[in-house]
Amino acid sequence: MTPTDQAHDYGEDAAVEQPAIQLFADLGWETVNLYHEWAGGKSVIPPESKGLHK
Repeated sequence: MTPTDQAHDYGEDAAVEQPAIQLFADLGWETVNLYHEWAGGKSVIPPESKGLHK
């Protein structure tokens, strides 16, 4: 394991985000990685699925 790999293992993603995502999945929530949601200037998910509608 290189020092860069070790730093990644202790970063926010590994320490906080991934365990939280796994917890939500374990509770039955559907999880989606939207890190690149706005790639190309347009969202990759339809507006009706964003929870912003009434």
